[in-house]
Amino acid sequence: MDWQTLSTLGGVMAGFGGLLVGVVKWILEKHLAQLDKRFEALEKVIGEDVSELKELERELTELKVSLPEKYIRRDDWIHFSSTIDAKLDGIYKKIETISENGCAKRGHCQSDS
Repeated sequence: MDWQTLSTLGGVMAGFGGLLVGVVKWILEKHLAQLDKRFEALEKVIGEDVSELKELERELTELKVSLPEKYIRRDDWIHFSSTIDAKLDGIYKKIETISENGCAKRGHCQSDS
């Protein structure tokens, strides 16, 4: 092989290498452009989701504020009803005691039979 053939072969290889680099660069640019479009679409969807999430958060906060005004917790209701029951039992016992004492003093009690 002479120098002329080697230089021609080298030039062809360099040209082919340059062509390959160009093709790879073009493919990468196309792929990056597609990725950019996808990212823009995702950013748009995420932006919409964030606004929906903020709206949902606002509604949840309103619900948390309104719940104590409209409803009573189960534990609080049980405590309240137990207190009322105890007071009613105490009133019943006082009425029963007054009734028995008054009846015994007057001597005209009716028998239960």
